[in-house]
Amino acid sequence: MLNGLGIIAGIVVLGIWQFLIWPVLRKRSGSAKRDSKSPGPSRPGGRQPIFARGAHYRCLLSFQSGPSSFEAGEVLTFLKETYSRYDTAFVYEFRSDADGQLKYWLLSDGDTPLSWTKYFESL
Repeated sequence: MLNGLGIIAGIVVLGIWQFLIWPVLRKRSGSAKRDSKSPGPSRPGGRQPIFARGAHYRCLLSFQSGPSSFEAGEVLTFLKETYSRYDTAFVYEFRSDADGQLKYWLLSDGDTPLSWTKYFESL
């Protein structure tokens, strides 16, 4: 009984830390400050966007990225970019011009943004 209560107490303390205390400390340290003109999480350090929203791109080779498969010669329309903290990667969302399927290209934090030219060409 006492062991079970200890586990529950630990979970409660962890929840309080994660949802109440940690966000307040981040705001005070300035790490969470953003205004409307500052770059979002998908552009750390003021990095410029890789793809233009609404522009068309052709896949240069067939490859798998996360849950998506890309085929050489496939034409895609770029929709948006986000950042996945879980994957520690930038996620670029495309729509296939052929069948309308959503596809996601993941670029790891450690990869250079210029690596997109290995996979895609602008049309």
